[in-house]
Amino acid sequence: MMLLEKDLNSLAILGGPPLFREPLHVGSPNIGNRSALLQRINDLLDRRRLTNRGPFVRELESRLADFL
Repeated sequence: MMLLEKDLNSLAILGGPPLFREPLHVGSPNIGNRSALLQRINDLLDRRRLTNRGPFVRELESRLADFL
């Protein structure tokens, strides 16, 4: 569900209530489990296939299809 603010004063930055319980940092990604991320990155680098129908691209597309 998309929320649209109709009044500038309803924006949290201008004094309105925040829409999220915890801050969402746009410029600071949440990487989750660091060791799991590093393992995936190492697998990617070891395979030396960064794009074009590689296993990680296929996995991403499959997960997105399941999600959508």
